[in-house]
Amino acid sequence: MRRALILASGLLAVLLLVMVWQHHAQIVAWATAMQRDAQNGLARSLQALKAGNPGALAKLMGLCLAYGFFHAVGPGHGKFLVGAYSTSRSVPIGRLVFATVASSLGQAVTAVALVLAGISLFALSRQQLTTLAETTLTQLSLISIMLIGVWIVLRGAARGTGLVAAKLAASRHEPPMTNPGHHHHDHAHLRCPSCGHAHAPSADDIAMASGWRELASMILAIAIRPCSGAILLLVLTWQMNILGAGIAGAFAMATGTACLTLLVAVMGSSLRKGAMEGFAQSPALRAVGASLEIAAGLAVLILAAEGLGLV
Repeated sequence: MRRALILASGLLAVLLLVMVWQHHAQIVAWATAMQRDAQNGLARSLQALKAGNPGALAKLMGLCLAYGFFHAVGPGHGKFLVGAYSTSRSVPIGRLVFATVASSLGQAVTAVALVLAGISLFALSRQQLTTLAETTLTQLSLISIMLIGVWIVLRGAARGTGLVAAKLAASRHEPPMTNPGHHHHDHAHLRCPSCGHAHAPSADDIAMASGWRELASMILAIAIRPCSGAILLLVLTWQMNILGAGIAGAFAMATGTACLTLLVAVMGSSLRKGAMEGFAQSPALRAVGASLEIAAGLAVLILAAEGLGLV
């Protein structure tokens, strides 16, 4: 029953990806229109909040949440990085949720810090702040994302190389009873089925050694680029002397973004689990895992390179 559910979730993820690919232009157009409607509503809500109308703050938060969600549907590299990461390796769902939420909220923190420092310390205008976010910070984010893509590719390639080395080592060893002089190794490696020793890093070894470092890198790469809508909201609320509402709204936008990004992350995780479960009884299982890792890393690398104008 459990295997059937995993396979079904993987198939559903594939079908959703195909649908998104086929109707990408229509989905983006719809999301852009909804985002524009939410932005117009934000302007009215700010005026109502400034006038002291009851319920204005709650309406503003709801619109900010919707704006963040629809904004995330459009072009952006954060959700692709999270989706690729969840596809490339097995990540506990709790850790995946933490990374997704932290990276989205990190964008709100960056937006708040940028606006407060830019206005109070450097007297930057809204246009200057937006330009800074969409040029320098975006480029830094894309460079970080591209490096993570390179790392994912190298890690997948190393895993594939390790598998080949382990198979070669296994084919050359005799059973322990006839090979008492076999030398022990100092590192944790994949177990050789004939000699009982290990000859390449296992997936668990890699996950334990670098899982949290990779998540931290991913969070930072996404968080360094703030949402332009959050910057606009913060500048407007600063000018209207209701900055507290602007800060709360920026985090509501980030929460909306996190909802969409988490959906992408779950799809990536389901896709990986379905593929791995489909090859559960096959000797190609580990090769499939390495291939998924390389493919996900290449996708991130190419998308980030396109954003930087390198390809």
